[in-house]
Amino acid sequence: MAQSLDRLKESPSQTAGPYVHIGLTPNFCGIGGVYESDLGSTMVNGETRGERIELRIRVFDGAGAPLKDALIEIWQADANGFYNSPAELRGAADPSFSGWGRKPTDMETGVCLFQTIKPGRVPFRDGRLMAPHITLWIVARGINIGLHTRLYFSDEEKANAEDPGRHLRLRCPPAGREGDGLLRQLTDRNMTVSPFDHPLLSALLGDEEAARHFSVEADIDAMLAFERALAEAEAECGVISNDAATAIGSALTSFRPDTARLRAGVARDGVVVPELVRQIKAAVGEPHNAFVHFGATSQDVIDSSLVLRLSGAVDHIGLLL
Repeated sequence: MAQSLDRLKESPSQTAGPYVHIGLTPNFCGIGGVYESDLGSTMVNGETRGERIELRIRVFDGAGAPLKDALIEIWQADANGFYNSPAELRGAADPSFSGWGRKPTDMETGVCLFQTIKPGRVPFRDGRLMAPHITLWIVARGINIGLHTRLYFSDEEKANAEDPGRHLRLRCPPAGREGDGLLRQLTDRNMTVSPFDHPLLSALLGDEEAARHFSVEADIDAMLAFERALAEAEAECGVISNDAATAIGSALTSFRPDTARLRAGVARDGVVVPELVRQIKAAVGEPHNAFVHFGATSQDVIDSSLVLRLSGAVDHIGLLL
């Protein structure tokens, strides 16, 4: 008997790497015989209608470094604003244009190129026309859920200004509304909230020593320990020089992050790692700062910090049993 749709549960998420290229772009990886050419590598042919464009894309992480192992998919309307899809009921799309492409970034330059056409305008859900745009989906190591964004064209100023989708904004309650007093109090005091601070329930979570492993200070210390160990391991394997590893380790010995800038970085980047790495690079200085966090992702740092702290917490809790 088929399971009803309202009972289906989401499968656990997993990062895209390191096998995303092997599975999705085998020819790019040197694996032949799977597909004649990688799916999505060609979007146009000699019969495709519309203005030909070359789309050059580079993806940067929060520290400003280009990602060299990302994979990007794009989809778009044809030159007349129709999608190559069975769900397109407004008209017939150009049969010589796929409307969908997939490319990996170059492992050396971090660049990927799409040969495509400039799309036409398509209607928003209320019928108003959106500006010409191309939708991008980005995956890479450390990204659990693919990132979506759109590319617009700078020579379409009027259409961009009219686009209803570009003017959607999340609405936040104004300051002073009933119920926001605690939020303002926490913000003004630069405080964090932890279950270990609860006057009653904290007794279920251990003691002060257990709580210490989940403090902000312990989190940052574990992240710094990761960066030190990463540099040492990469030097041992010949990925970076011994001089670079020594410079990184020396800087981390006395490094203390600027917490105000870390907080601003979290508001900007969504996680603390990019701003932390920027500050470490500034402390290391030229020429070795380029090898700080080398080859790692924000998720690597966050997960490693958690595991390091959980290990200490488990050892402590074991003593209490």
